[in-house]
Amino acid sequence: MKTEDFNFYLPENLIAQTPLLKRDSSRLLVLDKNTGEVCHKHFYDVIDYLNEGDALVLNDTKVIPARLIGTKVDTNAVIEVLMLRNIEDDIWECLTKPAKRIKEGTIVKFSDKLKCICVNVLDEGIRHFKFIYDGIFMEILDELGSMPLPPYIHEKLSDKELYQTVYAKNIGSAAAPTAGLHFTRELLDKIEKKKVNILYITLHVGLGTFRPVNVEDVTKHKMHSEYYEMSDEVANKLNENNINTNDKTIANYMNYLCDAFAFYKIRRYDIQGKRYLSSVDKYYLVDQTFKYAKLGTKNMNYGRIYENIVAIELLRRGYEVYVGELYNAEIDFVAMKMNEKIYIQVSDNISDDKTFEREVRPLLKIKDAYPKMIISRTRHEDYQYEGIQIYDLANWLLK
Repeated sequence: MKTEDFNFYLPENLIAQTPLLKRDSSRLLVLDKNTGEVCHKHFYDVIDYLNEGDALVLNDTKVIPARLIGTKVDTNAVIEVLMLRNIEDDIWECLTKPAKRIKEGTIVKFSDKLKCICVNVLDEGIRHFKFIYDGIFMEILDELGSMPLPPYIHEKLSDKELYQTVYAKNIGSAAAPTAGLHFTRELLDKIEKKKVNILYITLHVGLGTFRPVNVEDVTKHKMHSEYYEMSDEVANKLNENNINTNDKTIANYMNYLCDAFAFYKIRRYDIQGKRYLSSVDKYYLVDQTFKYAKLGTKNMNYGRIYENIVAIELLRRGYEVYVGELYNAEIDFVAMKMNEKIYIQVSDNISDDKTFEREVRPLLKIKDAYPKMIISRTRHEDYQYEGIQIYDLANWLLK
């Protein structure tokens, strides 16, 4: 296939520059796959094409205000930086313009609160920047950054939320999943009342959205990878026949089970930003025998069992317990009590070097001085590794 096969004339006056106040009033083109008939509708009519038992899968990614305008510290040249993805700590992969002005060591200043230094130069205008800031990074970004609108949109966005879906939750996209922008809460409620299963996955839109196709043969176009996440629950629902439930129903049942003290809900905590997150919570059984009664004891995942034991024990000891989020890594538990804070990783067996490295790496990225520990079934005396306390599970439980 050639790129010219996809050429068509689109009058500029037909390219919407500002969103409609009522999102679902936008136009909807419907193609009947059986007859080839085309008809014009409004987006709120999409409910007519959904049936009871269908699964509607939505992308709950949230766009960051990723476009920053700054100046080179040495020359005052204007530089545009588009943040694409977090690599580690405060280092981000970015698209820069003009890229030829950015060399390794170049410093770009955006304000007195925020600047960045180039630490790696890649092809196609890609640079790795280490961001240096004073305060909470995401709050500064929200203040200084703008939404990365497509190049054919010339009007300035009056409200950043207009470039978010109404169900956006997990921060990470450099552009909006635009097909979902037309849903409203009212329309989603009507769809749900029709007993359509609304399921959520996360796909962070990245570089591929901004890269033009520069080859004649589209099959030779380089596609960039993008981060995605789908829970086991959603995957299982999509694989089931005649799905008769939805995420709200499951959430209600989980709340009932928590009220009955059969489960404990553990929220997520942003370690760097020091804030609580509204992303997917984790649940831990108060008694593992519930699980054994349903699933038996074959193919037991001891790592998950030990993690559950530690969660319940921390709660018993009076800690507030959270799942820690640090960039793209997860810390099993952040336990807090008064002025005390502990970062904890739990593992079945850390005798293997790769497993040990996997558990240690996220803890070493935490820059504060609060205690850090790994709890595992080591079957030997406790010891330290680079300031991290290594405990045998049984010894820790007896402390």
